[in-house]
Amino acid sequence: MTMPLYKTLKFDDVEIDEELQPRAKGLDKSHVDELADEYRKEEFSVEPPTVWKIPNFDRYRLSSGHHRIAGAKKAGLTGLKFAVRTGTWTDWAIDTVTSNQGHGLKRSNADKRRCVELLLRMMPHDSDKRISELAGVSDKTVADVRLELWRRSEIPNVDRRVDSKGRLQPAAKPKAPSADPIDDPADPPATDAGPPIDPQDGTEAQLGPDDSTGESERPEASELPRPELLELMKAACYELDALKKRIESWQRLPAGKSVGVPSLIGSIERARSDMWGARPSHRCPHCEGDGRDRKAADADCSCCKGIGWVPKWAHDKAKEKVERVKAKEDVDRAKDSLEQSGGAA
Repeated sequence: MTMPLYKTLKFDDVEIDEELQPRAKGLDKSHVDELADEYRKEEFSVEPPTVWKIPNFDRYRLSSGHHRIAGAKKAGLTGLKFAVRTGTWTDWAIDTVTSNQGHGLKRSNADKRRCVELLLRMMPHDSDKRISELAGVSDKTVADVRLELWRRSEIPNVDRRVDSKGRLQPAAKPKAPSADPIDDPADPPATDAGPPIDPQDGTEAQLGPDDSTGESERPEASELPRPELLELMKAACYELDALKKRIESWQRLPAGKSVGVPSLIGSIERARSDMWGARPSHRCPHCEGDGRDRKAADADCSCCKGIGWVPKWAHDKAKEKVERVKAKEDVDRAKDSLEQSGGAA
């Protein structure tokens, strides 16, 4: 992280995001009063708050110093000297929720838990160890909070996570996939197993099919497709849900009345519905999950493109077609039988 620059700013130039405020119970009134008394001195000795300058954002965004700004305002100040950092939205958000670890009012257990929850909502694909290092807590604490958030459908249960060294690792040993349709992310399966436990850091795992021969395995009829696409789609649905909640919060702002919030929410709901409806969740009725064309063994099924699984709408449409063809064949066989019996007579 680059060294900050120091700049005197008006409070009106600094935006404070209360949703990422790291204190579980908000501001501590007695601490604000102490800081206000300090700021009333002719020469006060208080560490400057930290703000971030993010590209495409007009105002600076506060990451640490919520109590200090509240105390300065109470003391009648209109601005302060700030430590200014430059980076992305993610850099600022992580710095915001992980602040107060080494300075200021000591963090309570509730503050630490809130920090972990905010990080997991922002970074559900990161490992427990990586989250624990950022939050300054044990990885067991992160695992417990992850399990609770997952059971409440607030974060996805991913099968791969980014470890503390930035490598993509499997979150658990591969399990035999279920043949049942996949649940909606808003309705995770009721189970006491919880999210898989992170493996110990080691060599990079081999993910996906073994393509050393240049060919990937065909899925068996009793197996679902490999989970990469399904997890990406599920994660995207969670992100759309979070975006919907953020846009709904605009309605509480005075300027939010000028934004077409219902129209935006409708677009997000349609996008989520279309995306979730496109997931491969039903065995192909044409090839019965085999992936091969029944009439040409060396060709892929034209319905599922060789995957063996199709979205529900494609399954229903294909099933109707299969039933119509079967009914026509039954009628043709009946006609042939009548003609043969008539000719014999």
